[in-house]
Amino acid sequence: MGQEIETSEFSEEDFSEYRRLLVQETALLGELFAHGKFSRHHGVGGFELEAWLLDRKLDPAPINEQFLTKLNHPLVCAELALFNIEFNSLPHQLQNDALGIMRSELDEIMSKAVATAKGFDTSISMIGIPPTVKESDLVPANMSNLKRYRALNDQIMDIHNENRLNITIEGRDRLDIDSQSVMFESATTALQVQMQVDFRKSVRFYNAGLIAAAPLVAVSANSPYLFGKELWDETRIPLFEQSLAGFANSPDPLCRSNRVTLGQGYAKDSLFEIFEENLNRYQALLPMIFCDDPPEEFCHLRLHNGAIWRWVRPLVGFSEDGSHHLRIEHRVAPAGPTVTDVIANTAFCFGLVTALGMADEPMETGIPFKAVKDNFYRSAKNGLNSKIRWSDGKEIRVIDLCLNKLIPMAKEGLFMLGLDRSESAYYIDIIQERVKSGQNGACWQKAFVAKYGDDSRSLMSAYMKNAESGKPVNQWPIC
Repeated sequence: MGQEIETSEFSEEDFSEYRRLLVQETALLGELFAHGKFSRHHGVGGFELEAWLLDRKLDPAPINEQFLTKLNHPLVCAELALFNIEFNSLPHQLQNDALGIMRSELDEIMSKAVATAKGFDTSISMIGIPPTVKESDLVPANMSNLKRYRALNDQIMDIHNENRLNITIEGRDRLDIDSQSVMFESATTALQVQMQVDFRKSVRFYNAGLIAAAPLVAVSANSPYLFGKELWDETRIPLFEQSLAGFANSPDPLCRSNRVTLGQGYAKDSLFEIFEENLNRYQALLPMIFCDDPPEEFCHLRLHNGAIWRWVRPLVGFSEDGSHHLRIEHRVAPAGPTVTDVIANTAFCFGLVTALGMADEPMETGIPFKAVKDNFYRSAKNGLNSKIRWSDGKEIRVIDLCLNKLIPMAKEGLFMLGLDRSESAYYIDIIQERVKSGQNGACWQKAFVAKYGDDSRSLMSAYMKNAESGKPVNQWPIC
């Protein structure tokens, strides 16, 4: 979905031709899987980090066009809303000091971005959902001026019979609201971690990513408030799912599946099963025809895959030598709160998924997918206070599971990749201290409100002040 399209208007013939090409490319992809024609290179990683532009009142500032023109940086781009931007890391082999290099690169880009934002009297915030965002901000007038976003909105709203999306989230409070566009999705900003995997290990690593989703979202949760209501610790999860879920009443079976999902189950024999499911379960939203591109580039398949927002998503890419490779994208973590927290969350993801994926006994044999799915939504709702079901079939507090098993596993996973031991330990220790203190971004926000009252601007101001200190969130005072 990062690629721009040429038009936002499509005919029935466009959909028919796109479907034909999608079937053709899916069959070709199946041949590559059947013959093992993917790279066996493993452990190249990177991330995408979404962020907010906020004005002096700490309200969303819809100026990303002016901001991006002034910044003029190839690794920073627009997102769905005019008040969102996205930072992209370069891909790095996950060896030696790769985490430190990622940290330095993000620090450098962020420093330039912050300076540019100041020139517009705005600031940059990394947070899942800013408590100051209002319903009136999430309207089509604030949608970025890219055809792919306009087309996406038009297609989803056309599919929905009543031309509106209902969003209902039950937490400490209840939110029940209707939206007439997909713009509520723009209230959810994320950290998206990607890792290229050896074709031969891809099923294990995909399934490991599904299992890791619950603890990842629990330790990183940073989105407890929306429109003044305390909802889930990671409200971004249900909000994103429901913002793009306008399909339930459609007569077309290809329109009935939620496009934001943890999936239908583990991969069994091949990640091709996921791409087959994409073809058979989901209608194309953006039938852009790439006439000059050969089927081997999978332009239509990759565009289709990009409009199905699995929380753990396989991607087809190309290595420098032109060979195809497989990447797995982990989308469960929110943005922020600080650069230090972002790199720590990224390291925890790399390490935990690697340790699970390389375990002698596949973890998926001991944890049914239903438990994985239940664990994920429990953790999104309750964060560090959640209980999840692990491989012995018993429920355990996610804090205890992380401290006793998963954090040591993540550290070992980073060592297995070949990352520097002291650097790996530094970032995983940040996760450990966060879990020990019981203070991630969501916990800090709720503690602040409990002490000072429900004032979104005071909360956002204190959040920004602490974030600017650069200290990881577990060290933030409640003041």
